[in-house]
Amino acid sequence: MRYKALYFAILMTASCTEVAQAPIISSDNTQLLLVEPVQLWRDRLGNCVSTERCWSELSQEQIRDELSLFEAKTVINKVNQDGSLSYLTGKASAEAGKYRVTQYAMVYTNQPCGSDDEPGGVRRVGAGVRVTANITTNKKNINLGALIPLAVAANRSWARGEIQINSWGISSSDNAVSTYLNVGGLALNEAGIQKAIESMAVARVLLNDDDTKISPWTLAVREIEPGSCLD
Repeated sequence: MRYKALYFAILMTASCTEVAQAPIISSDNTQLLLVEPVQLWRDRLGNCVSTERCWSELSQEQIRDELSLFEAKTVINKVNQDGSLSYLTGKASAEAGKYRVTQYAMVYTNQPCGSDDEPGGVRRVGAGVRVTANITTNKKNINLGALIPLAVAANRSWARGEIQINSWGISSSDNAVSTYLNVGGLALNEAGIQKAIESMAVARVLLNDDDTKISPWTLAVREIEPGSCLD
């Protein structure tokens, strides 16, 4: 595997990404909303939409130059009784209950939403990976800020749940590498979390590899009003 050296270098730090100071769900333009990714610049037939940037007209080198920003963070949310999400301050669970921990890494550029007369906010367009853990805890003060402490909590039966790994806009010709980019139904245990850490590491390597084909998606928004960037 030609990525081996860089892969293991990143693997040592993959679980130490910064804990984000913004919730995953927000209607405030000062906060980041991680959305269900979509390629707004393509229609259903795969053709470019006239009102959007046509990324397929650019070379891979030009796309990489455009996607010059990088971010890797962990966002922690409490799942409320009605299914809505609220931001958890700090890294520890305040009480027993349901939580969602999302760790992501992306390369991106910011694109304005709306028009000059009616600005809607900013879309974050790029490529990246998300590891999403839906967790139920049976005690408070569990460290939710990184994947490795979650493995410890699961091993001690303090937490249970499932992990989903998804990537968007990352394409590799290496089939062995590709198996790390989209994985569902992983149990919240040592094996599942190890797979998640490896997937995050592999994705970060690919995002920095010139041989990786990148196709931009809208991954997140900062909206002035709900729906002002995405209908």
